Amino acid sequence: MPYCTRVFSGILERRYNIPIGESESYFVSRVGAPLDSIYNAMLQKNRKPTNEIDELVDEFFEQMKEDVPIFDDVKPALESLRMHKRIISTNLRQGILDERVRYHKLENYLDGYFGTNGFKNKEAHVNAIISRYGLDGNALKDNIILVGDGPGDMELAKKFSIIGIGRVGTTDTDTLRTAGALYTINTLLEVETILERL
Repeated sequence: MPYCTRVFSGILERRYNIPIGESESYFVSRVGAPLDSIYNAMLQKNRKPTNEIDELVDEFFEQMKEDVPIFDDVKPALESLRMHKRIISTNLRQGILDERVRYHKLENYLDGYFGTNGFKNKEAHVNAIISRYGLDGNALKDNIILVGDGPGDMELAKKFSIIGIGRVGTTDTDTLRTAGALYTINTLLEVETILERL
């Protein structure tokens, strides 16, 4: 996430002289929201033209093709959750997500991964997962948890009445809890312990 935040704010600083600190704070507060809407809000807040949003999004994704490290605990955590479906839903475009999954050799750790192509927003990602795995109503509440590191992720979990687990780091515990996290963790390895208690 720090890399994504730097890319987002770096583009705004270079093109529009929007202070990096301001755009970094806003980006982190909206993690999980569609990227074009985050750019749009920052440009409007700073009274900048919004006619280049598609170019900003394209530039962001082009820079995201570079080697972006994953957290050290990702593979061990995914391995520990092997008996569960493990699905990634992210704002990355599907082609870039495919590259990242292959580069980090995550194919055998995941049951599915959904990028932005064909999805208008994060709600559409969740609806696609619900549809693909035939979940609704109580089956949805009983079978899905959402692990994310931003308030937008936790707001989404709350909206769908599913368990939200917030990873502290990009944002703090209080922000994640306020947004709807039922649990907060410092490492993905803690997810298994939470699942054992449910």
